[in-house]
Amino acid sequence: MQYGDVTHDHGEILNWLQDVVARDGFSVDQADLAASRSWRLQDGALAHRSGRFFRVVGLRYGVRQQPFIEQREIGLLAFILRRSVQGPEILLHAKVEPGNVNVAQIAPSVQATASNLDQVHGGQRPWGASFVRADTTPRLSDTLESEQGTRFIDKFNRNVSVLGDLEIPPAAPLRWAGTTALLRLLDQDFAVNTDARSVLATMPWELLVSGEPFADARDDFGSDLQRSFIEPVNAARLNAVDDDLAQARRHRGDATIIRLHDLQGWQIQPDGTISSVSSPLRAIHIRVQSRSREVPTWDQPVLESRATGRADLCVTRISGTLRFGFSVCREPGLARGAELGPTSMACDEPTNEGSNGRVVMACRQSDEGGRFFRDITLYRIVDLNDAAPDPHKVWLRLSEVRALLDRGGYFTNEARTLISLLMRRLVP
Repeated sequence: MQYGDVTHDHGEILNWLQDVVARDGFSVDQADLAASRSWRLQDGALAHRSGRFFRVVGLRYGVRQQPFIEQREIGLLAFILRRSVQGPEILLHAKVEPGNVNVAQIAPSVQATASNLDQVHGGQRPWGASFVRADTTPRLSDTLESEQGTRFIDKFNRNVSVLGDLEIPPAAPLRWAGTTALLRLLDQDFAVNTDARSVLATMPWELLVSGEPFADARDDFGSDLQRSFIEPVNAARLNAVDDDLAQARRHRGDATIIRLHDLQGWQIQPDGTISSVSSPLRAIHIRVQSRSREVPTWDQPVLESRATGRADLCVTRISGTLRFGFSVCREPGLARGAELGPTSMACDEPTNEGSNGRVVMACRQSDEGGRFFRDITLYRIVDLNDAAPDPHKVWLRLSEVRALLDRGGYFTNEARTLISLLMRRLVP
């Protein structure tokens, strides 16, 4: 199998991911912070000697406190698309990350932090970044989106999709694929990373299927999605969303960065591990080898949850039309203060059935493999049938979800991942 081949087979994409891992020489091991030449504990934070990339700091919010990642740079996540006689094609990146389950997952064509774009690591500039950022490149979508507000402080990524037909460098872990093949992977465990899912959710869905979204639905739920998608957008309901978020942002709690040494109930071990007996979360230091990355060897701190999370998006029917229930989430790391999140989120919850509903779609993800270590969340779409909607949630038609995605900045990272799971039904 050649890296430059175009595929329209989702099974072949999975085989390609395995091939990339086999060629990569990947390894990851827990390391001792004291042996690092790049990272150190300085002024109460784990920081890179350049002053760039990110810091691990303490955060106190309300009565709680824990380590957080402070990374106030704006990263770039971009998919490059092209048109062909066989339909739209999208450039996939088989990206190796130290925290990924299965090592390599499908990532956007370009996935880079601001520090990597500036080559602070001393390695190569991420391929394709200059093309994506050029003013002359045809742009399909461009929104500024948050990362996980429960572990990042004020972190944003620019989610972009562009048109272009670029020649792939030899042996690069990049490959053109039909968009339908990628969409068929959206309900597969550990196949498409959350950064890719975020960009897919925010880009125009009709460009991915060359026609009306969900028009090829083969079951009742898919048909319900199609009807909810073409329903008129209720402007008053979107205004109410703005009001709900504005009110939540006015009442956001105080969050204060503190020294790691001042985190009550947390210990810093000699090797740099930061842990608490009352929390599954910890920070550890790792050393990584990967031939496919901009630099082949590096070390860094990561956050490890050591517990499986769950994020549910519940759906019910109001006057025969699907509505999706979102929570107004106030998270300490959200720069905007509050965004629309999943209906519910929890750790170590039963995973066989939804509460008072039927699980119609599900997949497991290892979230943000560049900063979190094998941090697994089970994402589920739960059909409540015709149950009365919880009045404390925000219930939106799919057309209204799409309208807010076009505006950008309304949904949390977890909510966008759940929306991407619905996109599996864009194709049979």
